[in-house]
Amino acid sequence: MTKREFTEEIVNGLKTEVDVIEAGVKTLTKNNNTKIDCVSLRTKASGKYTAVVNIGDLYDDFTSGTDISTIVESLIRQCDEQMPKSNFDINNYANVRPNLFVVLVNAELNENEKDALADPFLDLLKIVKIIVPSGKNSGLVTVKKSMLDVWGVTATEVFMDAISAKNPYTVTVNDTVSNMIGVNDDAPFEFVTNKMKFFGASVILYDDKAVLKKLAKKYNDDLIIIPSSVHEVLVLPYYDGSDLDYLSGTIKHVNNSVVEKADILSYSAYKYDRSKNSIEIA
Repeated sequence: MTKREFTEEIVNGLKTEVDVIEAGVKTLTKNNNTKIDCVSLRTKASGKYTAVVNIGDLYDDFTSGTDISTIVESLIRQCDEQMPKSNFDINNYANVRPNLFVVLVNAELNENEKDALADPFLDLLKIVKIIVPSGKNSGLVTVKKSMLDVWGVTATEVFMDAISAKNPYTVTVNDTVSNMIGVNDDAPFEFVTNKMKFFGASVILYDDKAVLKKLAKKYNDDLIIIPSSVHEVLVLPYYDGSDLDYLSGTIKHVNNSVVEKADILSYSAYKYDRSKNSIEIA
């Protein structure tokens, strides 16, 4: 069965299993202008909210031996889990504020984000997201410029609130790479992300770059920041002899051969200057 035929079977299955307002296929634009085909489902129970699930993941399950009826049942559960909690009002800023956080993304690859509340940062963009509580997992919604009028706040206020919010996406987690992979060596690489390990690269900005201050003090040096992905960065001491050309080549190679397009953060290495508490392109 082709993926197109499979998708038609899934959509037809949804229409027979739940009280559907709308069921079909839509293409979503994700980070770095990545296009993903999804099954979309809106039911009478979900009201105005439409749930989406990646067709590719569903088709992989099917080609691995899962039958259509089981996939349809699983899809319905996933869609139910995506529905926001009934008491979460996205139009109420007091409700939204604790759930804000800032993500870092590649500026060039996200030129399509014209409507997003975004602020340039070196060759990156800072974009504000909302964590929308749902049945099992939390969904993410990009803050649009048009939301400011609804909320009655300024862009500056939203960025300030997002960078100071306390939630699992803004809690910094760091550890040595050697500890993470169970190797007892002295390589001073630090893995830095957030508690959710999702869009965690931005934690280097939180609390006035507190994690970078801490690591610079630990190593008594300025720092090099390697953008592993939008989800995490590697941090190491700068040293006067840091081979920046080698690091830049490595970043390019890894991005082009290992990292998924949607997860690429940058092709640049960055330097943290501890005397200025500032980040610059190395």
